[in-house]
Amino acid sequence: MKIAIAIFKYFAPSSGIQSDVLPLADELNQRGHEVVLYCSSWDAPAAPAWLKVQMVSADSFNNARRSKLFIKNLRRMLESDPADILVAFNRIPGADFYIAGDRPVAMQEAGFFQKLSLRYRRNAALEREILSKESKTKILCISPRQKLEYIRNYGTPEERFFLMPAGIPVNRKLRPDADQIRERVRSSLGVADNQILLLSEGVNPGVIGADRAIAAIAALPEELQQMVKLVICCRGNLKKLQTLSNRLGVDDYVDIIVPDGDLLDLFPAADLLLYPARNETSGIAPLESIASGTPVLASPNHGWDHIVQESGSIVLPSPFKRENLISALKMLLLAPEQIEDMKRQVTEYARTADFYRRSEFAANAITGVANE
Repeated sequence: MKIAIAIFKYFAPSSGIQSDVLPLADELNQRGHEVVLYCSSWDAPAAPAWLKVQMVSADSFNNARRSKLFIKNLRRMLESDPADILVAFNRIPGADFYIAGDRPVAMQEAGFFQKLSLRYRRNAALEREILSKESKTKILCISPRQKLEYIRNYGTPEERFFLMPAGIPVNRKLRPDADQIRERVRSSLGVADNQILLLSEGVNPGVIGADRAIAAIAALPEELQQMVKLVICCRGNLKKLQTLSNRLGVDDYVDIIVPDGDLLDLFPAADLLLYPARNETSGIAPLESIASGTPVLASPNHGWDHIVQESGSIVLPSPFKRENLISALKMLLLAPEQIEDMKRQVTEYARTADFYRRSEFAANAITGVANE
């Protein structure tokens, strides 16, 4: 079969839904299917030789207009060069499969004026069309909660859903050279042997709550601040984070870096992934952290609450409250042996956890092969 995969922008490295694109394409290619990737921009190393990448024009002055143009031009291209199946990583009505990386628009944190914006209203309209009872699009979800929220908001028939397993590349497994990586990376980041390295990692700083992490460090007593180094690694508007760090007077305890190459070495170097996310359903940083043997302190607003808890890590109460994050940090810093105990639990959990079958499962669903 000829299978079209559509994503508005492709970039790598990434720890969001982006990271599923090439593994899925590779799985489909290995099964003998022709795979064509449609995107408006490619910000990554060169595509593999077997993957045909088609650029879709979507130039405009705002995101809502760009999304509209992308969908319009994608349809034109598929009319002239049809595919047997269209798999969409963004909200594209009419797709055969939608790989849902977000919570329902209505469930996301948004202020009054944000809800009036053209972008918000367009995303909501596209989602309603895809999830409506009349739509034929099948939905590949990444967590049980996400699926229930979609059904609750749109009344989508349950038989249109496929609940995918947790998914990260197999090279995320606990590495035998983790101790050497830890020593090298901590040295390069200027982290002292007796400091606790907190990592905040993801695609969008606002979504993963990087500002919440900075504010929590600022709220700690000075003697606890001196015990930590917070490393934030993400894309987006990092200037805002730097301004916040400066304004709160914690520049000495916060480093903000841009993703460069593979991010995996950051996880074994860290003592704790700090993940006070707002609405990060698709982010795989908690899974990558656990697979690397590094525990997680997370808000309840992401798709992996159950896995974080099962691993021996900490999920804060719902709804998120800043004081709960600060209290949890204080508790761990005042008794660092708890972090070591969490590391042992997470490492043991990672040895048997199956985080690596998502691409296989999704390919089975897309091609009509029964999933066991």
